[in-house]
Amino acid sequence: MLRALGHDAEALDVLRRAAADDAEAAVELVKHDRALTPDDAVRLLESHRDAGAVDVLIPLSNLYEERGDDDAALSALQASYDAGEPHAALNLGVLLIRTGREDEGREYVREAALRGDELARPWLDEG
Repeated sequence: MLRALGHDAEALDVLRRAAADDAEAAVELVKHDRALTPDDAVRLLESHRDAGAVDVLIPLSNLYEERGDDDAALSALQASYDAGEPHAALNLGVLLIRTGREDEGREYVREAALRGDELARPWLDEG
């Protein structure tokens, strides 16, 4: 709400104070705090993952992918999928396709499309 009111600095302060204990705050901090290094962002989200928070897995996979660690990204997405995250199927499928595992990736994309994920359709149409 602070960000919506134009109080970005105050919002970041709130997120910084809450991020160690609250997974949602940690994800928001990673998205918005330009002072947070990529390594610190990964460590923060990994600490929540290790504590059992599944909501950090897709953002964590994105950070791994940005670092070029596709294996870690795939592992995080698989864990997210296994935990029932609705967007994990598409993300996992797309990364599998991008890493050369097209048949396996398309199965996840098909599943995402069957679940109603509109973003999956273009990936199916490309094949």
